Amino acid sequence: MSRTGYLKLWPDEEENVKDTPYVIANGERRFRASLAAGLLTLNVVHNEDVAASRADFLDAVLSENNDREDLDPIERAIGIETMVLELGGADKVAEHYDKSKGWVSQQRKLLKLTPELQALVSAGELPVRVGRDIAGLPQGEQAAAWAAELDQRAAAKALPRKRTAPSLQPSAPTKPLEHSAPAPEDSAPSEKASDNSQPEPDRKEIEVPDQGQQAPLPRPLGLPR
Repeated sequence: MSRTGYLKLWPDEEENVKDTPYVIANGERRFRASLAAGLLTLNVVHNEDVAASRADFLDAVLSENNDREDLDPIERAIGIETMVLELGGADKVAEHYDKSKGWVSQQRKLLKLTPELQALVSAGELPVRVGRDIAGLPQGEQAAAWAAELDQRAAAKALPRKRTAPSLQPSAPTKPLEHSAPAPEDSAPSEKASDNSQPEPDRKEIEVPDQGQQAPLPRPLGLPR
């Protein structure tokens, strides 16, 4: 955006802006990288729409950070806090983002943590949800609350894991064998076999060869002779 458009929003910054013709709203990292690489030119987009209001300009500045994958929650909270201060209240920030006032408060809540705990949030060691709960405590009690949280987690990890054995289906009860009553000794055998009896094999008489003509023993199928 142009120097003129920027100074309309923040006239007190004229001394800092000096004679610079343009002010970067988005892309400062690329600009500094081009200087480090020694580039003489850089393609840019001149957009005066971001100078429509302070909210629009801050949103353009913060969107560069919000779109970063490595943006930590503390940086986001600082950005929201900056908008609250510049726009004059959380209500205006909530209206600008079409969010509730509670959403704005949740984003800013992490800034109530001690600097040490804020650093843990930025490093990913302190979860955001736990950090917001601890932020509701006085700063003198926050370190002890985090230590208690760590002890609770360590105790939970030390507990043995329960292993559930596979459920075994009970087998059906075995039916007792029924023994048939013995036939009377003086009863004569039936001349006709029952339907379930196997037919008696046809027996034949064969000649046993003598020792000099002994027949080879039968071999199992599939074995070589």
